[in-house]
Amino acid sequence: MTFAVAISAIYWTATASVPEYDQIIEREPEAVEQDLQQFESQLAALYSDAQKRPDWSTVVTAGQINAWLARRWTNDYPRLKAAGVDDPRVLIRGEDVTLAFRVDRSWIDAVATIGVRPFLSDEGELGVEMLNAHVGRAAMPLARLAALLEDALMRYQLPVRWAQTDGHPTLLVNVPLVASDDDQQRRLEALELRDGEIYLSGSTVDSNAEPDDAASDDIESDDAASGDATESGPSAE
Repeated sequence: MTFAVAISAIYWTATASVPEYDQIIEREPEAVEQDLQQFESQLAALYSDAQKRPDWSTVVTAGQINAWLARRWTNDYPRLKAAGVDDPRVLIRGEDVTLAFRVDRSWIDAVATIGVRPFLSDEGELGVEMLNAHVGRAAMPLARLAALLEDALMRYQLPVRWAQTDGHPTLLVNVPLVASDDDQQRRLEALELRDGEIYLSGSTVDSNAEPDDAASDDIESDDAASGDATESGPSAE
């Protein structure tokens, strides 16, 4: 009897709902559609600015990101869903960011949450340091959820790599590779978290332009906030 109660308690803890996540999932369709249109309009404007202007910036809200995830995830990334990562959402409170998604695997069906710290590396990569992880109300080893995400992302052969930051699994996205082309080099230079918002800014230079010595020196000496990520897999204790 005691064993059965213990198993039931463990199962309840792991599968318990996450109220904030549930509220986001249950948003009114009209509100989601409005945020989606705003988000895609801002992305189109940012794309245009990044092609025509040397400096560009934008501010996006968690609501807009979540609207895009709600409408585009299943259609655009079916292999991630097949890997067991479904209905992802983002929660931003001040400088605290939480990634939440449903884990749908043979061993469990529950909501996973990962506390993360986004940053820019010295190489201009977008870093996402994973600080803690839970499935339902139960703490989860970071390595297990990181491995789940690694398996899902590998299906798309995205320009990402895994490293360690202070012992935490860290995902690094090669933004210059994704955003640049043969004619222009684009670099993400600032990322700021505000309450419910993310501010991004960057620059574009002609690939054929002669490098400016002073600007090059500034870039090399720039020690803007970034994680000291070391190359590694996603494992963590």
